Amino acid sequence: MATRDYVIGAALGGALVGGIAIWKPFHRSTPLDTDISFSDYSFFDNKNAVSNNGFVTVNGSLHRPDLGDDDPNRPVNNTYTIQCVQTEMVCHVASVEQIGEKQVDEITLVDFSIREWGPSEIIATDTDDENQISCVKNTLTVERSSEKTYYVAQPINVEKPLCAKAGTKTVKYTIASSPTWRYLHKATGDKIEP
Repeated sequence: MATRDYVIGAALGGALVGGIAIWKPFHRSTPLDTDISFSDYSFFDNKNAVSNNGFVTVNGSLHRPDLGDDDPNRPVNNTYTIQCVQTEMVCHVASVEQIGEKQVDEITLVDFSIREWGPSEIIATDTDDENQISCVKNTLTVERSSEKTYYVAQPINVEKPLCAKAGTKTVKYTIASSPTWRYLHKATGDKIEP
């Protein structure tokens, strides 16, 4: 009786291990397996508030629409919170990136100076045009009517020795749903915003 139970147990165990060995190479990792689930995209604009007292808040992840979610050059899993305040003429940007499985880096805080505040869009930069130190000028464009936000990293001072190896390509990102939310939206057939 014990021998029969042992043989049945060994056969079932072997089948399980063999099944896992066959299944594992074909299993594709998804953001649900490895990514921290940051928040979905959100946009709030109090444009109907008292004149000169407006603010816009955007939450989401830096995303490159020109790269697929499986592309190794896509931005790492991240989350951004942007709050543009008209009375301060500043967009406060807080961000954090995933640096490993269930690990995040330090929170980064940067203020962008608002260059233009209009009824249809807000434009802000993190670098003054006179700044001779930075190698990249980052620009935020918040489209209030379409509720879309763009983040553009543009090389500057490329002729300076400090910036010689910084690259010469301008990169355009959108603020969108995090990889986990994009995966869930695709899996359920929901429209991915923005």
